[in-house]
Amino acid sequence: MNPTVSHWQLPPSESVATKQSPEFPTETDVVVIGSGITGCSVAKQLLENDPSIRVTVLEARNICSGATGRNGGHIKALPEHTYEDCLPVYGKEKTQEIIDFTFGNVEALIKLGSELPADLQRSSEVRRVETLNLFTTEETFADLTSTIRAFDEANLNVSRRGRLIQPEELREKYGVANATGGYVSSAGAAWPYRLITGLFTGLLQQHPKRLNIEAQTPVQNVEATGNNQYLVHTPRGSIRTKTVVHSTNGHAAHLLPGLRGPLFPVRGQMTAQTPTKVAEQHRGKRSWSIAYDAGFDYITQSRETGEMFIGGGLAQSFEHGLSELGNVDDSSNSVLAFAHLGGALNATFGLDEKTAMSAGVKATWTGVMGFTSDGLPL
Repeated sequence: MNPTVSHWQLPPSESVATKQSPEFPTETDVVVIGSGITGCSVAKQLLENDPSIRVTVLEARNICSGATGRNGGHIKALPEHTYEDCLPVYGKEKTQEIIDFTFGNVEALIKLGSELPADLQRSSEVRRVETLNLFTTEETFADLTSTIRAFDEANLNVSRRGRLIQPEELREKYGVANATGGYVSSAGAAWPYRLITGLFTGLLQQHPKRLNIEAQTPVQNVEATGNNQYLVHTPRGSIRTKTVVHSTNGHAAHLLPGLRGPLFPVRGQMTAQTPTKVAEQHRGKRSWSIAYDAGFDYITQSRETGEMFIGGGLAQSFEHGLSELGNVDDSSNSVLAFAHLGGALNATFGLDEKTAMSAGVKATWTGVMGFTSDGLPL
């Protein structure tokens, strides 16, 4: 099937989008299946920390054409909710480790962005932003207030990282007409497709003899042959290796059937929207989320183009989102989620010329995410 066209992926990377080796490799030290942020991270760490290792990245479609090239562009942690969800299951010490890891991930990506070559820094748009989380009902804002207070009391080392905002301040300072409250803190954002394809381009230049990138090469199955060896079968041939890394997110259970159930795919909806003059004033300095009784939407803005990238609408789709669970069809849009996202910005911020944020939808696409059955780390 032909996937919907993600606005993030335009134009395609000339250097790696359809990259294939002239001769398909038959042996390598590590096979990485998937070319999104996880696959790229694994390849980068291996190549930079072991001067002899050989890595082959296999991608079923074009490079970075899956979830990483289709998401919302956020670099964001929500430790307050993480703490609330994990504490009853893991206890305080392990929950604190998870929170520290989550914060560490944000900081690692921001640091990575600051160390990129100047042209990739500019195009990937990795940066810090102020993030404004908006709530549309009294109940959701009250729940958030309670969660924040419990988190601050138990996590003094990272407490009070943000600030609760009342409706009057939202209207006067942030131009939000229809919210019951908000929470502002620090986060990050990026143009994810440009970041990952740019990193892969650099890795190929630095390690031309140790890295193979094979686009349009789906893995059909992984065969254990004994002696800690595997044969990875593709339509272009088979590769012998000692290590296979599955970086396929919501598709992981296709090759790892034992994960079916604990890990499942969910289709998400994204849009790119033309900014109004009001939205142009922010131009990449802020990100947002909008929480409802059920579900939430998430918004970033390109620093370069000013375009608003808004995704979500899962709970507003057919059967309150149940139609998207297990759905791996990214060749079409979720009609109800698309309709919801098309009006969510102006419904929340207001239609007044001093507050309206969207001048209309210019692109829509879907992507497949991976979720665990209990919502906790796998």
